[in-house]
Amino acid sequence: MRLALAALLSLVLLAPAAAQEPDLIFKKSTVFKLLTPDHKLATYGVDDPLVDGVACHFTVPEKGGVAGALGLAEEVSDISLACRQIGPI
Repeated sequence: MRLALAALLSLVLLAPAAAQEPDLIFKKSTVFKLLTPDHKLATYGVDDPLVDGVACHFTVPEKGGVAGALGLAEEVSDISLACRQIGPI
């Protein structure tokens, strides 16, 4: 019982450490703002940690303007997600 509890506890504690940060692929301005940051679409990629040979790409909007520069802009939940085979599985 103690061994199972220790294994479960170590799995729970090590799972966030195994997570990787997504790689920024590109950012594209969508709305020009003269004196403040532009609105952008940012595309990121991450390899699937559970399945070798699979990568997922997602695009998220980043708000610009005064509110975006100050971190006060509304974070919308609009994303685009695609997972593709990039190698042998």
